[in-house]
Amino acid sequence: MNNKIRKAIDEFKALQSREKNPVGSFDSAGRWYPDESEKCEFCDSTRSPSRSYPYSLLLHCRTLKHICSKYELDYSEVKKAMNAEKPQKKVEKQIMYKKVAYVNGELQSVFSGEVYIPEKTYCEKVQDNHRGGYYAYETIENAVNAEFPEDSCNTSAEKIVVKVEMWGRSIKYGNKKTAYTYMKIVNLPPESNT
Repeated sequence: MNNKIRKAIDEFKALQSREKNPVGSFDSAGRWYPDESEKCEFCDSTRSPSRSYPYSLLLHCRTLKHICSKYELDYSEVKKAMNAEKPQKKVEKQIMYKKVAYVNGELQSVFSGEVYIPEKTYCEKVQDNHRGGYYAYETIENAVNAEFPEDSCNTSAEKIVVKVEMWGRSIKYGNKKTAYTYMKIVNLPPESNT
């Protein structure tokens, strides 16, 4: 990262945290205007200060777009450099247990009949009121005791409990089950057969 981009990012952060203020002044009506040295090409296209919006230009002068224009830098390049500095969000995987149907040598969803292949990652957006996601339990016992609606696809099939990795957005339900966006079957513990 070059020094000009570093300086622009540091200034933007200081303006956002209010450690620093743009250069300008207030008129007698309390409206803020930037000094000539603070102005950029986008200042003219920003709403003019008024009694209702006295800080319109002050707010604009705190934006990354303003800083990039002031330093004659490409906005997308500076934004990319800023994003690279953000700490990467760690995906916290949870080891859980899931009751599945065992049909003709395949693992299937008890509820829908979807086929599950071990070590494959499955993704379904979690939604409230049991409208999406993959469900699992924190303990084998809870998974063994899991109940399903009577109209489930595999109610009469043989069932086993598998160990799964679950991650992403989650919703906890009162019956000790949690829905997650992502699921991967990691193994079939022999002690979990039901």
